Amino acid sequence: MKKNPKLKDPFYKMLQNLKGVQYVSKMSVSKISGKPMRREKVIAINEEDIKKQFEKQNGLSDFLQIKIDPMDVFKKWFPLAPSIDRIDNAKDYYPDNIVINTRFENNGLNRCDKQYYDHIKRVLSNIKSQ
Repeated sequence: MKKNPKLKDPFYKMLQNLKGVQYVSKMSVSKISGKPMRREKVIAINEEDIKKQFEKQNGLSDFLQIKIDPMDVFKKWFPLAPSIDRIDNAKDYYPDNIVINTRFENNGLNRCDKQYYDHIKRVLSNIKSQ
């Protein structure tokens, strides 16, 4: 039996992680209404779109500009693993609405008001340069 070569492709894995999050999101149901608590997002990207975006960013995260090792996506719960992030969270996953960040950046900034972004970058840059 042949193994699927895509299983070792980090960009395929990032896409699969995204689809897994989608599944969990739509399974979150309100105890009051019985309806899903989150809107299921359209995923109109593939692993090639993800790879192109990663190359466009020169292997750096979009927010903090730190180097990302795409193979880190295979490390369970690793905060520096790559993660697909939407530029505009009101829109779905289309090639022109994604960037690659680390899980740390994606989860940490998930609901953060954009007015704090510059301050966060300054604080983290000071830590990085110490």
